[in-house]
Amino acid sequence: MRITRLAAVGLCTLCWSLIIDRIFYGKWILVQYQFLLFNVLEGKSALFGTHSWHWYFSQGVPVVLFTLFPSFIIGGLNVTNHKMFYFVILYYILVHSFLKHKEFRFIFPVVPFACIYAGYHLHMLWTKYKNWGFKCLVVLLLISNVPMAMYFSLIHKRGSLTIMDELRTAIADYPNPSVLFLTNCHATPYYSHIHQNITMNFLTCSQLCVY
Repeated sequence: MRITRLAAVGLCTLCWSLIIDRIFYGKWILVQYQFLLFNVLEGKSALFGTHSWHWYFSQGVPVVLFTLFPSFIIGGLNVTNHKMFYFVILYYILVHSFLKHKEFRFIFPVVPFACIYAGYHLHMLWTKYKNWGFKCLVVLLLISNVPMAMYFSLIHKRGSLTIMDELRTAIADYPNPSVLFLTNCHATPYYSHIHQNITMNFLTCSQLCVY
């Protein structure tokens, strides 16, 4: 029954994906296959830089989880029930490790699941100790994570988003506006933040010029 439900949800999601992409691309396209084709079968993602196969395990996950990383490992190893997501996380990271191009943002989808196991470890500590040492640990986690989360969410590399908000407001005063970004093609979120049919160009997209 559970497999049937998962298959039904997956099929509905795929159908909605096909319909939405058909509307916006103007033709039938399976973006999941295009992702597989570009990144895996053709290996073009390597044009954006490469890392060692172990990068996610040795740097990516430890950096993203930061002070929660030890709790994630210990919690996942000690949990007795609901261990499925732990293996899903490991499988996800392992599969992405075969891709030559790696980024921190690629492992963001599994961070919420990792936090569940980190929380399980913290619960273990709470039920076992319940002393000032555990409270100090909680304070340490808050101090090390909350300010950093606020900085990277609200301030870090904010310029490319701010300029798009300014442009969206400014182009209303021009009948036929056009924009030239003196950057490469991945420096701004481009049309996803403009929401208007205007002409926009950039200096170069050199990573893909070979093709």
